[in-house]
Amino acid sequence: MSGNVLVIDGLTGPEFLAEMFEFEYCAECGGDVEQHTAGPDMFGKWHAWCKDVETVGTEPPQDSPLCGWQTEYGTVNGPKFCALDKGDGLGWCVQHDRLARDGHGYGSGV
Repeated sequence: MSGNVLVIDGLTGPEFLAEMFEFEYCAECGGDVEQHTAGPDMFGKWHAWCKDVETVGTEPPQDSPLCGWQTEYGTVNGPKFCALDKGDGLGWCVQHDRLARDGHGYGSGV
């Protein structure tokens, strides 16, 4: 490797993401490698950060057009919920509805 490349536990950021999403999708946003960026967390380990995930700080009501899937747990300001529009006839946005059907039956609003 040449230049200044951050290596943590023997992996670069792209290598970490490729390994992390080799067999599964993100439980928060439903994405894979392309929807994430890697960066060190406060403990000096790699962490995958979701790109372009719109969130709201309070759970939308049941009749809201917003998805309402809980995307972050135990944050300083409380949980965050997906703010994408629900798909036609779906309880969540298209990404989170796919996760729910794939056996990740957690989230809010159920």
